Amino acid sequence: MRARLFAFPFAALVCVPLLLSACGDRKPAKTAGAGGPAAATTGEPTETAPVTDTGSAPAPPPPPSPTETSTLLGDARAAYDKGIAAYNAGDLAGAAQAFQQALSAAPKAYEAHYALGFTYERMGKTADALESYRNAYKLNPNFGVAMAAYGFLLYRQGSRTEAEKFLEDQAAKASSAPKEVSSPIKTALAEVKSLNGDSSRAQELAGEVLTADAKYEAAMIMIARDHYRRGRVDLATYVLSAILDGQQTQEEKEKGQPAKASPARAPHNADAHLLRAIILQKSGERLFAAKWFESAAKLRPDLVDAQLQLGLIRIEANDAEGALEPLRKAVIYNSGSVEAHLALGDAYRLYGGKGPEAKKEYLWVVSAAGAPANLKALANYDLGLLYFLTPGIDGMTDVQRYDKSVEYWNQFKTAKGTASGPSWPSDADDLIEQARRARNAAAAAGAGAGGTAPKPATTTSAKPAAPAGSTPPAAPPKPTASAAAPAASAPKPPTPAAPSTSAKPPAGPAAPKTTF
Repeated sequence: MRARLFAFPFAALVCVPLLLSACGDRKPAKTAGAGGPAAATTGEPTETAPVTDTGSAPAPPPPPSPTETSTLLGDARAAYDKGIAAYNAGDLAGAAQAFQQALSAAPKAYEAHYALGFTYERMGKTADALESYRNAYKLNPNFGVAMAAYGFLLYRQGSRTEAEKFLEDQAAKASSAPKEVSSPIKTALAEVKSLNGDSSRAQELAGEVLTADAKYEAAMIMIARDHYRRGRVDLATYVLSAILDGQQTQEEKEKGQPAKASPARAPHNADAHLLRAIILQKSGERLFAAKWFESAAKLRPDLVDAQLQLGLIRIEANDAEGALEPLRKAVIYNSGSVEAHLALGDAYRLYGGKGPEAKKEYLWVVSAAGAPANLKALANYDLGLLYFLTPGIDGMTDVQRYDKSVEYWNQFKTAKGTASGPSWPSDADDLIEQARRARNAAAAAGAGAGGTAPKPATTTSAKPAAPAGSTPPAAPPKPTASAAAPAASAPKPPTPAAPSTSAKPPAGPAAPKTTF
C-alpha cells in the first residue's frame, strides 16, 4: 500500500498535461525566454511554448562503481580510480589520461569507456565522447545509461531527429529488459520529447518509468522540468515539493516537524536543488535562490549552471571574492561557456589586484569562435573598464592605458550599433569622454606608469542577455528589494547528510543528466 501511495502524486501529475494540451499533439513554437518561463502567479496552471535550451546541458552522471563482474582489476582499477579522483579535482585532462590507461590495461572495461566519454563531453570533445559512449554500450548491451548519454549528446550537438530515433529504437528493444536498463533510456527519451514540445508523451514516458520503479529520481525530476518548460510553474513547484520536502500532515505542519508519513523522495538530488533555485530566481526570491544554487553545487560540483548562477548572484551582491570559486569551477567543467569566462573576468576585475587574470578571460571571450556577438561586445566594454581603472596595467603609462580604454569602448560601440535594452551598457560615450579628459590631464602632468585611476560613471558591466535556443543561460537580474528580504515561506535547502564536494560515482548507473 505504501508503494502505491508513494507513486500516486507523480501518476496524477502525468495526467494534467493531457487536459491542458489536448493530448499534447500541438507543437508550440519555440520561445526566446531566459532558460524557462516566468514564474506563475495565481489561478489555474498556465502553459507556454517549450524552452529548447540544451546549450548548457550538464554532462551525464558520473561513472558507476565497478561491479563484481567488472574487468577493471589490478592496474586497470587503480587507473580508473585515479581518473575519478582527477575529475573530482577539476583535472579533466588528467582524468582522461587515467581512463585511457585503464583501457590500455582492460580494453573491454565498459565503465572506463563510459568514464572517458563522460570526461570528453565536459572537455567539449563531442565526437570523442560519442565514440566512447558507443563503445561502452556495445561492450555491455545492458548499459542503458551509456545509451541514454549517447542519445542525449546527439540531441545537444544538433542531431535531434537522429537522437530521437536512436532513443526510441533503444527504448523499444529494452521494453522487456530490467528497469536498470530501460529506465535511463526512457527518461532520456522523455527529455528529448519535452524539449521538442511533446509534453504529453514526455510525461507518459516518465510515468511508465515510475510505474516500474517508483524511486527513480531522474524521472521525477523530468516531470518537474517538463512542467517548468511549459510554463506550468505551480505544478513544477508541487512536484519539487514532493521530491525535496515530502508532504506534511496537519499535525506535522503545526509542530514544525518534517514529513514522516510521506517523506521527501530525493532531498539530496542536485538537479532538483538546481530547478528549485531557478524557479526562486525567476520569482524574485534571489537570496533563497542563491542558497539552493549553492546546495546544488555542493552536491555536484560539476553542475555548471549552478556554479555559474551562484557566481553571478555573488557578483551582483558585491561579493567578488565569493564569486571566484564557483565561476572557476564553471569554467573548469565547461571550458567553452562564454558566460562563465565573461563572469569570471568580472569577478577578477572587481576583486582587485587581478588585472592580468581578468584580461585573460575577457580576451578569451573576444576571440572565442562562435561566441554570441553581444557577449563579445560586452567583453570589449569590460576591457575598457579594466584599462581605465587599473594603473600600471601591462606596464603602460596613464596616457597609454586611457587610450587603450577608449579603443575598447569604441569597439563596443561599433558592435552594439543601435541595439538597446537592459543588457547593453548605455554610458560608453560618457566613459570615453572621461577617459579623454583623464588622458589629457595625465599628458599635461607628464604622468608615467602608475598613477591614480579616476572613477567612471558606472563600473559594472551588464550581464549576458537571456539566451534564445541553444545559447547558454543569462545572468540573473539585479536583486530587488524583495530579494534582500525574501518571504519567510520560501523553501530553504536542507542540510545534506555529509554532502560530497566531488562528483562521487554512485553505487550503480543513474539516468543521464539533462538541461532546463
